[in-house]
Amino acid sequence: MRLTHTGEDGFMLYIPSEYALCVYDMLMEQGKDYGIINAGYFAQRTLRIERMYPSWGHDIDKKTTPFHLNREYHVSFDVK
Repeated sequence: MRLTHTGEDGFMLYIPSEYALCVYDMLMEQGKDYGIINAGYFAQRTLRIERMYPSWGHDIDKKTTPFHLNREYHVSFDVK
């Protein structure tokens, strides 16, 4: 699935756990020429913050509104 939590290009792979290490090894080997690297939680968190992607429980909670996030363009007050 093409998905990103950081604002960068990325993929999320859904595979059976028994194949995870094999798939990881293959990806790392094939990605050498492209500069593939492992990124940990803090690297991903930094990228997310730089792109202003809020995270539930860290940046926002049930009291946060779109106005707090400068995302009022997602809100319509027109009753239809």
